Amino acid sequence: MHEFEFVQTSTKTGYQIELLLRRYGILVHGRGADGKRIWFRVARRQAAWAEYLLLAAGIEPVSRVVDPANWRRTRRKMPRAWGVAPRRNLATMLVDWLGALLGAPR
Repeated sequence: MHEFEFVQTSTKTGYQIELLLRRYGILVHGRGADGKRIWFRVARRQAAWAEYLLLAAGIEPVSRVVDPANWRRTRRKMPRAWGVAPRRNLATMLVDWLGALLGAPR
């Protein structure tokens, strides 16, 4: 697993970041927040792709860099979503349910 960490801002919530990654088939594991930062883990084999997507969306992690080339090649333009059904597990279903209950923006 690779852990991504971000400074908490008002522009993107952890839930919105997770939804972004799920649109590209990346499943998020072990998420958390403490008011100043948010973090989550993705499978190591998907970490470079996740980093690229985050950078393209203008979301810069403060955690260890996975692929330095991602920081050079990203043009802040999102690739077309794959059209795959977002991967889900029990934890993501619970996060979605809580997000809907609390009125989180999607």
